[in-house]
Amino acid sequence: MIHKDLKLEYLYGLDTDLIFEGHWKGQWFQAIFVSGEYEYGWHDMTFLRQFSKEDQGVFNVENDEYEDIDEALRDVDVITELIVNIK
Repeated sequence: MIHKDLKLEYLYGLDTDLIFEGHWKGQWFQAIFVSGEYEYGWHDMTFLRQFSKEDQGVFNVENDEYEDIDEALRDVDVITELIVNIK
């Protein structure tokens, strides 16, 4: 069950990683769901080098709510599918 203070919306994918926009208690953030061969699960945006701290919003280690957001995200199930293009 998704935490009552958490709202998520899928934005786009980068290879096997999925970028989400979220709100925690009305405060904006972005998070990445990694579903690669070696990593799996939720991370803040600095997991990808091309994103800065500003891209994280309130989901950053300096925010008092970071651990609560992280815990709430762990309760969210993400189902990923592999799409294959045959040319």
